[in-house]
Amino acid sequence: MADQFALWIRTRLTTRDFEALKDVLREAGYSLTHPAYGTGIVLDDEGGQIQTPEDEIAERVTGDSELVTFEWWLNSDEDIVCSAGPVPGHDQLQELWFYLDGVDQDVRVGVADALLGSVRAKPELTRALVVDYRGSTIEFDWRSYLLDGGQAPTVQPDVLIAPTTAEDLPGD
Repeated sequence: MADQFALWIRTRLTTRDFEALKDVLREAGYSLTHPAYGTGIVLDDEGGQIQTPEDEIAERVTGDSELVTFEWWLNSDEDIVCSAGPVPGHDQLQELWFYLDGVDQDVRVGVADALLGSVRAKPELTRALVVDYRGSTIEFDWRSYLLDGGQAPTVQPDVLIAPTTAEDLPGD
C-alpha cells in the first residue's frame, strides 16, 4: 500500500492550538492516550514505543524542540502516526505529518475532515493542507513548492489548500 498522508503546514502550535487539535481529533474518535496504557506514546528513531504523558507530548509539540513522532489512538490496535516539527528556514512555521496507512477509508476521511475543520476555524494559521489518500505524492518536495515557490507536482493530491504562489504567502 502507498504512503497515504495528510500534511498540515501552519504557524507554530501554541498550547491552546494543540488542545483544540486534540478536541477536533477526539470528535473524530482519536485520543493521544493509548486505551490500554493510559498514557501517550512517542516513537523513538527506531520506531520503538515510549510511554509518555500527554502533557509532555504537548510540551514537545508546542515547544521549540526538534521533530517529535507520536500516535493518535482510535483503539488499542488502531492508530495514526503523527510527526510534528519546525519547518527549516521558516522559524514561525510547523509541519504536522499524519500517516494514514493501515486504517480504512472512513478513518482516513475522518482525520482529513477534522483537519479541514481546523483550517476552516482559523484559516489565518494555515499555510497549506495536503491530503493524499493514494500516497502518490509522498516523495514530492511539498515544502519547496508550498513555501519557496518551487515546481508544482505532476500528480495532484486529493486535497490541496494553499496560496497560489509564494508571493501570496504572508512573510515569516
